[in-house]
This record gives sequence, structure tokens and C-alpha cells, in this order.
Amino acid sequence: MAGAKDPENDCRECIPAVSREGYSLSAEGTVCPGYGGDFMQFLCNEVGVCVERTRGYCQIGEDTFDGGTVNPTNKCEWCDPEQNPDDWSYRPVNSPCGTDNLACTDDVCDDSGNCVNVVFGGCLIEGQCFGPGGVPEGEDCLVCNPVVDDSDFAYRAPGEACESLDGDPMMKDTCNDAGDCEHKPRGQCIITETTVVGGEAANPANSCEWCDPEKSTVGWSPKASTAPCASDSLDCTTDVCDGEGTCKHELASGNCLIGDKCVVANAKHPDDTCLECDPAADTTKYVAVVSDICQAECIVDADCDDDALECVDYKCVEKPECREDADCPEEQKCVAEHCVSEEKPECEVDADCNDDNLVCRNEKCVEKPECVEDADCNDDNLICRNEKCVEKPECTKDEECPGDKVCRSQKCVDEDKPECKEDSDCTKAGKGDVCIKQKCQVASLEGGGLGCSTTTAGGQASSAGAFGALLAALGLVTRWARRRGGGSDTSR
Repeated sequence: MAGAKDPENDCRECIPAVSREGYSLSAEGTVCPGYGGDFMQFLCNEVGVCVERTRGYCQIGEDTFDGGTVNPTNKCEWCDPEQNPDDWSYRPVNSPCGTDNLACTDDVCDDSGNCVNVVFGGCLIEGQCFGPGGVPEGEDCLVCNPVVDDSDFAYRAPGEACESLDGDPMMKDTCNDAGDCEHKPRGQCIITETTVVGGEAANPANSCEWCDPEKSTVGWSPKASTAPCASDSLDCTTDVCDGEGTCKHELASGNCLIGDKCVVANAKHPDDTCLECDPAADTTKYVAVVSDICQAECIVDADCDDDALECVDYKCVEKPECREDADCPEEQKCVAEHCVSEEKPECEVDADCNDDNLVCRNEKCVEKPECVEDADCNDDNLICRNEKCVEKPECTKDEECPGDKVCRSQKCVDEDKPECKEDSDCTKAGKGDVCIKQKCQVASLEGGGLGCSTTTAGGQASSAGAFGALLAALGLVTRWARRRGGGSDTSR
């Protein structure tokens, strides 16, 4: 029965589309018995071994699904976090996906996420199963021939008998090459002194020969090609004549005939899951499966035959000394998969130092600092800096100083303010006319000769006098520059 489990291996089951002769491998990812906790599960791998795997999950839209959950709307999709944690993934080929209750089909997933009806041992025509050689009602010249087409009827071989049209014993009803039943004179053959009616009996020694008076009336003639002949009782072959008198057993596509057993493509050897039927390579024997696991040194730890080894990525490697502290003896801990002696800290809290003058810092007892905060200094004139009590500074910013004083190097000192910044500062203070290098100076030069400072009735310098004084000042600067440069002074 399809789906029935092998009592000796939960990763093998009856899959008629793969083999009707014995159990086949369950699809990779099929759940098998075992419990590894909420985040682990047991699944069949590609060679039919039940192994523990991390369950994982998929976040699909707003819903969360555990690994291995089948899509409720498509039985050929499931949650496989290794393929895609954000959407449904295709299930492995040949995963079961329901049943259509037809005896000649098995419902399995293809490689595109579709549930397909795989026909085995006959034809599925318009929803009805027909065995090899089966004919539709009232159509004697049509026949199920899976080698030709497993989804439609094929024509029977020309000359094959069909239902009599009028019951006249001297007439014979045979199929023509267009699939129609024709009414022809029967005729007869005289073969080794025996009279044989045309188109009735086949040669007892060769099912692909019969009496065909149109070809010979004195001997057996070959039946037409595709005419049925003696069966070999195998579901994967169609027994037909070749048109030259020989019965051939043609292998249906997608099958191997190994020994006397029918094996479908990709079906594994019953005793060696690294051998399979590959019709493209050889239809007469199992061929090697090319995969990491089939070239593996091991699959489970027990394959390594050494307690000091374990199986990692299909290779036997040395087991680590530890994976967690619990794997190590007392007073040792696991560091980089090795057990090492654990160095106990000198202290964990201040009290472990057993000395009021010591404190615990970074698991070591060190000298107790003079202070940790200002209050530890017990003096309003002291503050704590770098665990030392130091004199409190007089100030840290100008606002903390009185009057016109400013804060320099944490001391309040008299501010050395500039006398001026612009000419207007000088005139407002009555200290001069121009601001030069933050000092007020009088611009007028008495007796300068280039202009005189005249005083108005209000006592203010006239503009003409101020302008003359400025030109005189510029003349002095020019003469000074020439002397510095070694030039002659011609203004004297």
C-alpha cells in the first residue's frame, strides 16, 4: 500500500511511482521518530538515515512556521529555513502530496513545486486507468500501449483481429493502419499439411507469426510491428512484435530493467543508497550517485569506529577535549575546546582583601585610593582628582571671579583690558583721536607744516587741521620706512 513504512527503517516506504517491487527511500526531509526538544527534529536524509536537525522557523508574511511545516495551500511546498527563511520552499522530488484514488497513479511532487500524477504499469486516459493492452469499449482497434503514450490510446497493429461486423465465418475483421476495424475475406494457409484460418491463431512456436494469406498461403508470416506478443510479466515493458517475426519487450521511458526487476529513475539500490537507477546512464544496472554524502567518510559518529573521533561534515575528526565547562574536571574550565586550569581571582569584592587599606580592582587587591569623590577629602578647600585630594582651585571660569578680575590658570587676576579697539573708543574717552595697537593716540602734529589744527569756537579741531595732521603722520612713517630700506629721504 502506498505510504506504508518499512518496519525496519522509518525512512523507507512504499512509493509505487518509484518501485512496486519493494520499499523506496522517503523524500529527504520526511519527519521520522525521535524528539530532540522544541528546537530540534528528526528528519530523513538523502540516503535514508534518520538524523537530528535544528528545527528553525520561517517568517512568512505575518505568520511564523516551524521548519518542516507543509504549506496548507500547496502540499509540495514547506518551510525549509536553510533554503529560504522568508517564504515557502519546494519539497524534494517524489514527496507524497495526496492521492487521486486511481490505481495506476502515484501523486508526488515534481521539481517545480507541483503535485503530479505519475502513471505506472499502464495508461491514464481521461481519468480512467487501463492496463497494458487494455482497450476502450467499442473500439477494438485502439489499445493502451505505455511505450507509445501513457495518456492516450494507440492504434493496434494492422491485421489484429477486431469484433466481427456480421458474424460471417468466411470473413475476417481486422484492424487497419488507421485504427479502424475492416471486413475482409478470411482466407487460409496450408502449413505442414495443416489448414490454418487466416488471422486466427498465431504460430504455436512464435507469437509474432501467424497465417496471413495475403503474404503467404503455405507458411507463417510475421505479424505487423507493435502487434502484441507473449508477455514477460514485467510492468515496465511493453511486449510487441518488431514486424519481422521477433517478440520484443520494450522498456518504458524513465525506467531501468536491472536483472528481472523494474526500477524507476532515481530509485536507490535496496542495500546501498549511493547507487541508483539512472536511465540516461545505464538502464541495466545501478550507477553511483554523485553527492557529498555518498563520497562521505561517515554519516554518524558510529561510522568512525573510534571513540576519540566524531563525524563532522561527513568526515571523521578528532573530538574536542571539551565544549563547555561541565566537560572538564573540577577547577578547570573549557577554553577553545581545551580544559585549562582555572586561575582564581585574588578578590571579587573589597572585603576579600582583608585589609582596610586595600580595595579590589580588576580581581586584584590594590592600595586604597586617598579619595573617590570630593566628600572623601573632608575639607572644603580640597577636591578629589585622580584619586588624590588636591587644593580646590580659586576659579574655573571668569564668572567665579569678583569685579574686573578674570580667571587665569585657576586664579582670579586683574584683567589687562585694552585701552581701545576702534577710534571711537578714544574720542569717547577723551584720550586721543585714533586707536593704534589698542592704545589711544593724538593724531594732530603741532607745526607739521602740511596742515594746521585749527580750533573752532567750540574748541573742536577743524577737519582741515585733522586731515593735515594725518598726512604729516603718514609722511613720518614713509621716511622711517625708507631709512630702514636704505633709501634717501628727499622730503627734508
